[in-house]
Amino acid sequence: MITDKIQRAIDYYHKELKTAVDAKKYLKSRGVSKASIVKYQLGYAPHYPAIGHRFHDRIIFPIHSSLGDPVGWTARTLINAPAKYLNVKESAEFQKGRLLYLYNYSKKAIIKTGVAILVEGQMDALILRQSGLLNTVASSGVAFKPAAARILSRYARKVYVAFDSDDAGRKAQLKVQKYFEEIYVEEDSKIQTVLVNLPEGEDPASFILKYGKDAFITLLRSSKVDG
Repeated sequence: MITDKIQRAIDYYHKELKTAVDAKKYLKSRGVSKASIVKYQLGYAPHYPAIGHRFHDRIIFPIHSSLGDPVGWTARTLINAPAKYLNVKESAEFQKGRLLYLYNYSKKAIIKTGVAILVEGQMDALILRQSGLLNTVASSGVAFKPAAARILSRYARKVYVAFDSDDAGRKAQLKVQKYFEEIYVEEDSKIQTVLVNLPEGEDPASFILKYGKDAFITLLRSSKVDG
């Protein structure tokens, strides 16, 4: 099965991370705990010039379907590369605009609370979950399609959209809001969309590492409800 093949690759990258000093230093510098590395099976793709591996020198973030099946990964470079992030090739199983990072872990908390926190990066989702915000999921950057909105709308009645404070992040927030508004009209499903305005130059991970969980929750609660 394709999922077995993907899981074997994830296991390989996870094992490689154990001896990758620079990769572990990078993750530590970003606030990622050892427990998160193990729980979420973060990995590292080593540099083997003879092989020409397209993911070489990258941190591997495994991606799962809403049911928990491994479908691929996103890879973040540790060197000066043209693309900071690379994904596995699009396929029937892996369509980045339809997938939500850590949704398979966060679904239980979303069902329990009726609330989801949507961020735009894997690192943001990891740090927020480490801080106890277990209803956090991430899109793949600003890639977020109506199908992903529908997945969240199954259980969430309120979605906090906490994207980066740059222009791309703010534009993406408005697009996400539009998708949820369309679901509201089509399915008469009451969903509140809360656009979270982070301070200039901050993303959710940097904010919570600087100011803490309580400050982030205060920021969420003071944000405007748009749905």
